[in-house]
Amino acid sequence: MSGKTKEYITGASGCSRPTFDKFLGGKNIDKQKFIAICEALKLKWTDIAEIESSDRIQLQGKVINELVEEIRESIEDSLEKECGTMRVLDMSRPIEL
Repeated sequence: MSGKTKEYITGASGCSRPTFDKFLGGKNIDKQKFIAICEALKLKWTDIAEIESSDRIQLQGKVINELVEEIRESIEDSLEKECGTMRVLDMSRPIEL
C-alpha cells in the first residue's frame, strides 16, 4: 500500500473503512470511491479496474473526443485565418465564409 496507513487512505479518498476493506478484498464499490482510493494510492484506476471491453472502448472514445475538442480549440484562430475566405474568379476581393 505504498507505505500509507488505512486511516490515511480512507481520509485522503473520503471513503469509510468498510468501503476501503471492500476495495482491498476486490469487491464492488462505488466508481467514484474506487477512483478516489486509486488516486490516494497513486494507482492508475483504468489499469486495475475490471472494465468490460465495451466500457473500455467508450472510455477511450471519450478521451479521444476530449483531445479532438482541445485540438480544435487550439487551432481555431489559425484555421479561420488560413481557410476563412474564398476567392471567386470574377470578384476583386475574397469573401468571408
